[in-house]
Amino acid sequence: MKTLVIAPHMDDETLGVGGAIWKMRNEGCEVVVMAITAGVGQDEWDEFAEKRMHEFGDAAETLRFNPMDERYYNHNEFFGMDQALDDVHLPELARFIEEFVWIEKPDSIMMPFIGDLNRDHRVVAEATLLACRPHKYVGTIAMYEVPETTSIGLQPFRPNIYIDIGTTLDGFQPLQRKLEAVRCYESQREPDRHPRSERSVEAIAKTRGSESGFFAAEALQMVRSQIR
Repeated sequence: MKTLVIAPHMDDETLGVGGAIWKMRNEGCEVVVMAITAGVGQDEWDEFAEKRMHEFGDAAETLRFNPMDERYYNHNEFFGMDQALDDVHLPELARFIEEFVWIEKPDSIMMPFIGDLNRDHRVVAEATLLACRPHKYVGTIAMYEVPETTSIGLQPFRPNIYIDIGTTLDGFQPLQRKLEAVRCYESQREPDRHPRSERSVEAIAKTRGSESGFFAAEALQMVRSQIR
């Protein structure tokens, strides 16, 4: 089984489904993460891009996912467009995603929430749905939440999938691995009161766990599932 996680910015994969990624890898599934942007704009590129990509690599090592192959980043015209994807011609972004989906042929996709407050998240979500129309390859698509911007989004996030990340596997909780990966993004570190701080990420996981009968969980909203 292969899952493709589509992240508008490097770190969204960890904040949204970092525990699920590590859990799936521990269970023998292949997980590929496609980061559309580095999370750094052109005006900050020279100063911060290399650091952000290094942090992404550290998170990949911690969670054991496969980052999108370097040759695709070399042809990714969107990579430096942090908080600017609404200027993109949507079919162009959809074609870029569709090409990668065609090559990877995932069984499932985890994508950002289409009603998220962050405009990059909304654009990537819409492009993903356009790229993965029902006759296109992918059987299951679900949307994940990102702390801060999903909870105050333009539409209510209605989770109907809960992934247990509180049960210990091989001596570790997936939640522990997720928090380790959050710490990899040192440039994004926030004080405890911030919604994307390590403490808040842990609190959200425990809240989602209390909603679903687990110690900790990650929540997703199903878009569709095809049973063959």
